[in-house]
Formats: sequence, structure tokens, C-alpha cells
Amino acid sequence: MQLEDYYTQLPIRAQTAFSQLHEVAMRAEMQRTVANLSGSFSQRQVRNKSYWYFKHTDANGKQRQIYIGPDSSEVRQLVNDKQSSLQASNLRTLAKMAAIAGCQTTPQVHFKVIKRLSDYGFFQSGGVIIGSHAFIAYSNMLSIHWGNASAAFTLDIDFAHAGQKFSIGLPADLKINTASAIESLQMGFVPLLGESGTGAGSWIIPDTPEFMLDFVTPQTTKEGLPFQHEQLGITLQPLKYMEYSLEDVQQTTIFDNTSAITINVPHPARYALHKLIVYGIRTKEHRTKLQKDLQQAALLLHILRKQSQDEVEEAWLDLQARGPGWRKNVQLGLDALNKQWPHEGFSAWLNAIKAN
Repeated sequence: MQLEDYYTQLPIRAQTAFSQLHEVAMRAEMQRTVANLSGSFSQRQVRNKSYWYFKHTDANGKQRQIYIGPDSSEVRQLVNDKQSSLQASNLRTLAKMAAIAGCQTTPQVHFKVIKRLSDYGFFQSGGVIIGSHAFIAYSNMLSIHWGNASAAFTLDIDFAHAGQKFSIGLPADLKINTASAIESLQMGFVPLLGESGTGAGSWIIPDTPEFMLDFVTPQTTKEGLPFQHEQLGITLQPLKYMEYSLEDVQQTTIFDNTSAITINVPHPARYALHKLIVYGIRTKEHRTKLQKDLQQAALLLHILRKQSQDEVEEAWLDLQARGPGWRKNVQLGLDALNKQWPHEGFSAWLNAIKAN
């Protein structure tokens, strides 16, 4: 199959419906998190990117900051209109309208989990959705609908956090209890234990083991052992190369037929290139299991080449500057893409990019 066979372009009415839903979801999130707090907005530059925060003093007298989003016209308007109010019923109506118009929805049971973490402040604390649910979210963000690409979806939900050692623009000073959020769902999730008997960074439902919640973070030690993140209230599993996906994080909206929430996702270009790195570090025996990752990377690069080629090239140059190990592993993934989709010319395109 050609890559064009895996998706369709959203009609204008669907693009408009999602744009309206995203704006209202952002307003609802702002109303929920900062409307009743005394404080001020501020901007911060991180790696040449600008981000907005709301700074306030908590009940214990400590300075806190709530992440609002990357600088954009939509966020600036929200900052200027902090007191906008919104009823949940409006979100429900707009979500249904967007679904009817043809926008991609998130499976209801998965949306329930993600929304609960959102309600507990996971995304305001710097949490990011990665994996297949980020890929689903890119559909409306890029004004397309995944059709045959739905085979690339998985039942597990992957979450990430940068931890304390990487500055990526997202706050790390809010304290929440992610484990309590999961337990409050009463869906039967239990923490998966490692060999030492401590948490391994994953939660499963014993009767449905394929429905798993994974929590990961960049690896900063040689051992790469899971550790309890005190401010998130959850165990994180360190992964190599994860930091690349967590820079230049974007905001988008996901929804089902009941509501909508604003989430953080990796930049789609970084998501795609990170998939190639992951393929490169796997042994040959395990690479056959990564077909969905290659497919997702190919689709995103194919679409982004048409929509925002310069952003892909910027992300590629940043990756290339990180050292020979990075270059070797991403090239292995790129070679696999070329083998499967030779007519796309991915390798020729990316390897021709030179820094100015």
C-alpha cells in the first residue's frame, strides 16, 4: 500500500469543528486551573522556544507555576482573557459535532483514563502523552484522519515526564498523586512490580494485561532503574534517547463523545524521528515487532514534508548534532523506511539537509 492509502484529508467542516473544540477546551482548562487563583502570567525561553506559565503562591506559601502552553496566538488570547467561563455541556456538544464532522476520536475507555490524569493535574505538571495515543492526537492536529493506519494503534497508554534533570519548558514543581488518580478510576489497575519487588513504571489490569499504562522518563544514569518521582507520585521507567521527544512539546486536544481535554504531545517531527532511533537501538530479533513504529514514522514524515518541511529539518539537524550514536541509530531506522517505502526518498531528503 502507498502511504496515501492510510489516511484521508479532513474536510473543511471537520477542520473548523476541531479548531473550535480545541479553543474551547483550552479555555475550559484555563478556567479550571487558574481562574480562582491570584497570580500572574509570565513567559520563559527554553532552547529558543517561548512558553507561558501562571505563577502563584500556594496555601503553604510556596511559589508554584502552572504550565499554560507554548507561545501561540491562541494562548496569548487566553492570557488576555483569563476570566472566560465555560460550561462542560458546551464541550460535550462541540465534541459530538467534531466527531460527526469526521474528526478522529479517542477510544472512550482510554479517554476516561487520560482525562482522569488530566483532572489530577498530570499535564499541568509537565506530563506528556507519547506512543500511539499521541499518534492518534496528531490526526486532528494535522487535519487528517487515520484510516488503514488504525492497525498501528495499541491498547497501552504511554505517558512521559522529563524528570528533574532536563529543561524542556514544562514545569516540574507541582505536586500531584498520579497513583491515586489511577486508583480512583476503579478499573482494576495495579502497579507492575520489578524483580526487586518495587514499581516498574507500569500499571496493568490483570484480566486484561494488554491494557497497560506506562510511565517513562529520560535515562540519566548508567543503570536506568525505575524510580519514584515524588512530585508526580508515580514510578517512572528511564529510557535512553527519551529526552529528544520531550523537547519542543506541543499542545492539542483529544476527545470522545462526552468531553474534551487539552494534552501535551511531542512535536510530530520529533515523534517520528524518535521512532527511527528506537528501531535502530533494537536488536535484529526485536525489530520485526516495531513495524507499527516504522509505519507511524513514515506517515508523519510523509505528511509533515508537505505541511511543515522546515520543522522536520530543524528537528533532524538537532538530532544530528547530538553525536555519532544518535546518527548511527537514526540511520538504521531510516534505512528500514527506505527499504519499505523506497519511492518516498526519505533518506535522500534528510541526509541532504545541512546546517546553515
